[in-house]
Amino acid sequence: METTVFEGHPKFILWKGAPAIITTLVNVTEARKRERCMQKEAENREKADEILKKAQRGADLLLNSTREECRRLEEDTRNQCRRLEEDTRRRCEYMLNSAKQEVENSGGQPAARQEEVWVS
Repeated sequence: METTVFEGHPKFILWKGAPAIITTLVNVTEARKRERCMQKEAENREKADEILKKAQRGADLLLNSTREECRRLEEDTRNQCRRLEEDTRRRCEYMLNSAKQEVENSGGQPAARQEEVWVS
């Protein structure tokens, strides 16, 4: 059962020569319900805002750590590409030097190449 809430404004008076109290009573039950409801909504909004803020902080942390990981991977990939380039450059230099050496050793004539024969 719901409690009815009254608000009064008492006034002290004399009634037939004796002190008395006269008051105006106002039923504020609905107004109090609205106030409680509005207060509860405000509390719920605050809780929801806090949850959203925490979720946003978590998402920001995850995004930042992902970005850092991507930067690290990009740096690793760049380093791997540099090493591959250097290795390829060394191989090319070796191949060119070997070809030059072969030409010099053969007196400018192409060297006869041996073909491999596979016997099964």
